[in-house]
Amino acid sequence: MTVPDKGLELGHEGDEWSVQLVRSNGPGNKGSSTGHQTTAQAMWLQPWGRVGVAAAQVKSTGGDRRAWGVFAGTTTGPVAWLGEIDIVSDAGYPEGKRRQLATLLEANWLVQQGHNLKLTGEYLDPDRSVAHDNKVRYSLVYEYTPIAFAQLRAGYRRYGGITQNAVDNRRQSFVELHALF
Repeated sequence: MTVPDKGLELGHEGDEWSVQLVRSNGPGNKGSSTGHQTTAQAMWLQPWGRVGVAAAQVKSTGGDRRAWGVFAGTTTGPVAWLGEIDIVSDAGYPEGKRRQLATLLEANWLVQQGHNLKLTGEYLDPDRSVAHDNKVRYSLVYEYTPIAFAQLRAGYRRYGGITQNAVDNRRQSFVELHALF
């Protein structure tokens, strides 16, 4: 939101397919001569859920980035399931290119109208060429939405990573208020 971008988006929203293609200047690029960003997404929509793929390519003076992802979502009774796997290749590092792998698995249980319980597991390998540098994060979050555009969240997160780094191996409790005015 703090870095506006100029571009063009084309898309199609149908009963079974949702497809978008975006071409823009990209983050940090000024004008048409310093770089660009291309993003595409396609989702197959069915009554049982959705399955999709996404891709992005950024060309910039700070370093090029390519990202690919697959994602899916479905419901089983009052629980909505979300899953995603992403591979990112960044060329903006002093030592050269880094390849990352990130995953997400999330269950959202609608306990009753306005009350949601969310359980999330996340995995990140920030540099696939370095062994044992992966990070994990598990979250349990209660969300209360009494009215539209207002939500109270309380949760607990457990982080895991390399044992020598205390920041990668911490626990966090939090309370948040989200409101749109």
